Amino acid sequence: MFLLRSTQLVIWNECEKNGSDAVNLKKYRSIIFDCDGVLLDSNAIKTQAFFDISAVHGNEIANLFIEYHRANGGLSRYEKIRYLHAHILQNEVSEYQVVAEAAEYGRLVKGKLITCSIATGLDRMRTLTENAEWSVVSGSDQKELRDVFELNGLNNYFEGRVFGSPRSKVDIINDGKAKGKFAEPALFIGDSRYDYETSIFFGFDFVFLSAWSEWRIGEEHVAFPRFKNISELTQSNEVSPPNKVETCVDGRIV
Repeated sequence: MFLLRSTQLVIWNECEKNGSDAVNLKKYRSIIFDCDGVLLDSNAIKTQAFFDISAVHGNEIANLFIEYHRANGGLSRYEKIRYLHAHILQNEVSEYQVVAEAAEYGRLVKGKLITCSIATGLDRMRTLTENAEWSVVSGSDQKELRDVFELNGLNNYFEGRVFGSPRSKVDIINDGKAKGKFAEPALFIGDSRYDYETSIFFGFDFVFLSAWSEWRIGEEHVAFPRFKNISELTQSNEVSPPNKVETCVDGRIV
């Protein structure tokens, strides 16, 4: 379920404002990363796995499910599998079956996640933001994500602050804020509409990374700074501070 009305995303596109601006990374106390499409070039791997687990119901069902999956990047596999049964197959599904299908999905992706490409520019970004707390807030399964990060070395950047499903991103951040984490100003770096909506829900700044994203509307969205990848974001951050995220209603920035 999205946190903002989808019609807002269309209305904002009518604003004549450039969303690709330098971002002053040094100002943030917290930096939150999505994983798939931001830290790892893993979106295509996961899309194929979702196709494979749904193709047992036929290719037509699988293609419908992939349309939903791509439009809802950032949601957990558990939520997506529930949607497959409730809205596409229109049948009842037990939590036992949801967990079993999620486990099969995990089996299909885990080995490939260990060997997929990792974002460049993290060392430079860590130097520039040495006083910021880094966290990963992902729709991926938390245990699986931590296992992958341990094997590919990404865990060294996050000091154990790697979080995922079955909790939602909103629940993860709410739980953290209750413990004094995710201090502001905070920046959320993502590649999906759900990432953007989560950042707005909490009043965090947002940066969209396009190179590995499957959210095509994000390339035209005007309400946030956008870059190809972390390297480009890092290289440009010292030019000028980021523009304030602004909302557009009926073609007017408000």
